[in-house]
This record gives sequence, C-alpha cells and structure tokens, in this order.
Amino acid sequence: EFWTLLKCLDREVNGKNNPNTNNCDPNITSEEWIQHFTSLNNLINDKSFDTAFEYTVTEHLDHIDTQTPNPLDFQFTAMEVLNGLKSLKTAKASGIDSISNEMLKYGAKTLCQPLVTLFNTILNNGTFPSNWTTSILTPIFKSGNKCNVV
Repeated sequence: EFWTLLKCLDREVNGKNNPNTNNCDPNITSEEWIQHFTSLNNLINDKSFDTAFEYTVTEHLDHIDTQTPNPLDFQFTAMEVLNGLKSLKTAKASGIDSISNEMLKYGAKTLCQPLVTLFNTILNNGTFPSNWTTSILTPIFKSGNKCNVV
C-alpha cells in the first residue's frame, strides 16, 4: 500500500500520471510518512528480531561442513591465471599503474608465473597492496546542461 502510493506520487511529480492508474491517495500526510519510517526503525530495534536472526545464523553455521575445503581458499594455479590473462578484453583504459590489458594479455606466458606467486602470497597473507585500492574515475557527459553537474 505504501509503495503503491509512493509510485503514484512519483508519477505525478515526474509528469507521468496515467489516468488508468488511480488506485492511491496522493494526499499523504507528514504524520503517515513519519509513522511508516518509525515503524521500520522499530523493526531494527526489536530485540526479538536479533534473537531470531542469531538463531537462524547459528543453525546455518552448525550445518557447515568444516572438513570440506572452501574452493575460494585453494591456491591459484598457472592455468587459472593464464586463462584469465588470455580472456582480458582489449581497448580498455589502464589503471593508475598504466598497465594495459594488452600488456597483460600479450605477455601472459612471461607474466603468468610471477602473477601466480603474487596472487598466492596475497591469498596466504590476507593482505594486498594498498595502491590497488586507488582508481581513476572520469565522468563522461551524456546529455543535458553541461553546466549542471547534478
């Protein structure tokens, strides 16, 4: 009921009002908004929810087979890395290190073993180079007023 009303209001605000869709009252009061979002907050603060969630998680954890190794914990193989390098798309922007996909793809045979060693070291230590968290973002103009960045 709430979401139906919200969709109706959105149609009116954006000029998409369809005369065949008249199943909601667009005159929602501020008290109704407050009541709705307060009730959502009450669900978060409900301790019985926490208890039920904890029980559900505990039940699932109890059924996990800890003897079977997780495939995500296996060491990288040369074949996996080589296949990954060969499947890279070309003509894509390089990262902050200026290493292009073409360099990686066409140098796959030479780079494969050093990358296997690097990836397995990262997997074993649980840490990766901090500069891998840096990226370059370039906004691309699509349409509208170029002076309005919003």
